[in-house]
Amino acid sequence: RLLGLKNSECLYVGDSLHYDVGGAQEAGLKACWFNRLGGPTDPASEARPDLVISALSELTAALGA
Repeated sequence: RLLGLKNSECLYVGDSLHYDVGGAQEAGLKACWFNRLGGPTDPASEARPDLVISALSELTAALGA
């Protein structure tokens, strides 16, 4: 709110597929899963990240910045 952005215009980056990605998406945010171990997504999880990175250096390129 302080930035004057809508939730849908923000990207939350977190390393927990369930808590970070799931929680961000429940709040209406886009979610990036920081999958630092490179493992597969959990098929039992309802969370489906909008973006997956395995290194923070990938974030800039993924965002087109």
